[in-house]
Amino acid sequence: MDPASEATPFHHGVHLDVGVTRSFQPGGDVSGGDKDALRSQPRALLDDRPDLAFVANDGGLVIATQGEPRRFSATTLPAATEGRDCAWADFDNDGDFDFVLACVGSDNMLYENRGEGEFVQTPLVQATGDSTSACTWLDFDNDGRLDLYEANLDGPNVMWHNDGGGLWQAVEDTTLSADLRDSGVSWLDIDRDGDLDLYVSSPYVLNRLVRNNLDSQNNWLQVEATGHHWGHQSNLGAIGAVIEVEAGGVVQQRYVGGGESGTGHGPLVQHFGLGTATVVDRVTVHWPFRLPNGSFHSDAQRDVPVNQRVQIEESVYGVSAVEPAPRLINSLQAAQPNPFNPATTIAFSLAQDAMVDLTVFDVKGRRVARLMRGEKISAGQHRAVWRGLADAGGEAPSGVYFYRLVAGDFVASRRMVLIR
Repeated sequence: MDPASEATPFHHGVHLDVGVTRSFQPGGDVSGGDKDALRSQPRALLDDRPDLAFVANDGGLVIATQGEPRRFSATTLPAATEGRDCAWADFDNDGDFDFVLACVGSDNMLYENRGEGEFVQTPLVQATGDSTSACTWLDFDNDGRLDLYEANLDGPNVMWHNDGGGLWQAVEDTTLSADLRDSGVSWLDIDRDGDLDLYVSSPYVLNRLVRNNLDSQNNWLQVEATGHHWGHQSNLGAIGAVIEVEAGGVVQQRYVGGGESGTGHGPLVQHFGLGTATVVDRVTVHWPFRLPNGSFHSDAQRDVPVNQRVQIEESVYGVSAVEPAPRLINSLQAAQPNPFNPATTIAFSLAQDAMVDLTVFDVKGRRVARLMRGEKISAGQHRAVWRGLADAGGEAPSGVYFYRLVAGDFVASRRMVLIR
């Protein structure tokens, strides 16, 4: 099957995988419908070769698996009605990529990949209406399991929480489930506080940013992979790479695709919720660059601290086998526990040595306590404990407090609640 032949209109766009020697373009009407959407599937799904998913308006869904290079065999999967969008992710952390199909006129469909081209379908019942225009995978509570967000054109949006046991529960939140006839959604950590926020677009109302203030107390890691700038191996954005993170006995993987779904662009920085794991045993980047033996070039880091963003640059094949240390960034983490009584721990990281002030304020902006005052702190991970005491003497009363970190040019603040 040649995806470049008999080009026809298609929904929303193309998800490109440039980990191969060519990019895929809108394909023909492979299932008899009038419009098809074409997505490339992560190459690690079955056999290290990119595959394709065609989403057709007439209800057809075609998985085109690549056997020999550039030769595809098609498998048609049933879908109730018009397909609008699809998104890939390893939601069950079993080592292969699953996907969700957003539908018009019927419930959305989750396809669990069992390997060897076998998929098990699970309907995701829409709250009201029957027209989902976009969907995206994200771990909104950092529990280590990918959740699913649907943007709907004729009903409230839905955040499906993944319980890890095969059950999906709609999250009850008026902001997340707004009924504003939305058409697109993307995720990002806009405030770099370690949890994922949503950007939702609509053709009828103003686009909006939905900030995540959950404070789940779970740990996390963000990985920014960069192809080597002069090695002439992988592209700079690492598009086509697969990133694996192992922590707490669980291996998660993310595909760096650039296009999260048909109507949303996913960040190149990949986010991993870690639950209660306190250290990442291993971070591995499988680059979209094949070695002479046919395997993909990989770089790995071990014993990586949690609650930070690390940058991993592709090593040059054949030049050095030295494992580079991940590069830290400046960040201020959520206080743990929060709410708290009588004490809480504030963690932060520094990209380089800096003079640090760490101060606690009340809701009126009055200084309550100085935990660090002009101290020279080295680059790396650090912690400070506030025991709920005021510098003026005695215990601070119950209430909402803000803590602010100033480290050189970096300034960040977060909220915590003291309960007596």
